Amino acid sequence: MAEGVKMYALDEETAVNTTLVEFLRSQYGISVPDVDPLPVDEHGVDVAKVLDAFRAAIAGQEGWDVFADAALGCFSFGKFVMWKDMSARADELTRHPLVDHLVGGGGMFDDGIEVFPPEEIAAHANPAELYCPVTADSSQLTAVLYSELGKTFVLHGPPGTGKSQTITNIIAHNLAKGRRVLFVSEKKAALDVVKDRLEKIGLMPFCLELHSNKTEKSHFYAQIKAALEVPETASPGEWDQVVADLEKYRAELNGYVRALHRVQRNGLTAYDCFVSRMTGGEAAVKIKAKALAFSAEEAATLRADVAQMGTDWRATSRRWRASNGTPWRSARRARRSTGSWRRSGRTASRSSASPRTARCVRWTWPRCARPPKGPRSWRRNRSSCARSARSSWASAR
Repeated sequence: MAEGVKMYALDEETAVNTTLVEFLRSQYGISVPDVDPLPVDEHGVDVAKVLDAFRAAIAGQEGWDVFADAALGCFSFGKFVMWKDMSARADELTRHPLVDHLVGGGGMFDDGIEVFPPEEIAAHANPAELYCPVTADSSQLTAVLYSELGKTFVLHGPPGTGKSQTITNIIAHNLAKGRRVLFVSEKKAALDVVKDRLEKIGLMPFCLELHSNKTEKSHFYAQIKAALEVPETASPGEWDQVVADLEKYRAELNGYVRALHRVQRNGLTAYDCFVSRMTGGEAAVKIKAKALAFSAEEAATLRADVAQMGTDWRATSRRWRASNGTPWRSARRARRSTGSWRRSGRTASRSSASPRTARCVRWTWPRCARPPKGPRSWRRNRSSCARSARSSWASAR
């Protein structure tokens, strides 16, 4: 051994090489007795007796021997110890319905616990009895309440959607309910994320880490000591005040939701109108009308009228575009009398899609229909144009 190097025993129990013991048993049918637990003497583990036990076990194997040598290294038997524990307690573990289902398989697991639909979370979430120190949405709160009910479920979600926040709230909520929670993860990084969140909200003293190097006896005792020394800092009535404030804000927000989805006299809600406006985008047409004053039947009639006007406009527009794209082309051919305009109106009425279009066509064919040559000409003829429009409308009616 190098000069100046000293070795000390850890504050842990000495253990036999369980992997070697299992290897001899499974591969060669050799059992090594009297090594679990290890024999001890006045100095601790009786190493000589342990070596003798192995020599006796392999005595019948040709070419095998046990040497009293030492080797230094880092050996981890965590997975094997876990496997050994599960194998030795298989009957006891399978008494639990979920473990028995995982071992035996057989399709979907039904724990027999009835739960409410996720969309009804508002009716089941009582803020005074909901202990979630981390921000959560309705789906996360549903998972928290499902855990309280004892429901077995799988919580899906891609990275960054709040699974660690949900786990943190599940742990905090069930701790407040006086329960114990076992959090197991294949990756240590997932444990560390939840641990950091619990530490930020002050719950770390109530958590017992039992993984990797946290399994040392000294660290275990230190965690128990820290949990026992946690002072009670909450003042009486503090939680009641928090719940009261939350109820006030919640009622205010729920008022907005109810107003947004309240069905009006016309059969629509404000939410329906917002969605329609966003869907239509710039193509949506604004109509200046007191929409809330309409009944559902009147609103339906209005929609039908608007749809018909669109159909009529498309029909007449195709006819006008056929005249080289301008409705004034045929109006330049000759001045006509009022009677001629009425006859033209009847012709337009027969060719258009509906009586509404006919009225529009007759009204837009006054005597001043010929395009003015400029702004001044339009201003001079404005009054006569208006009179012609009124007379033409009256004759058409």
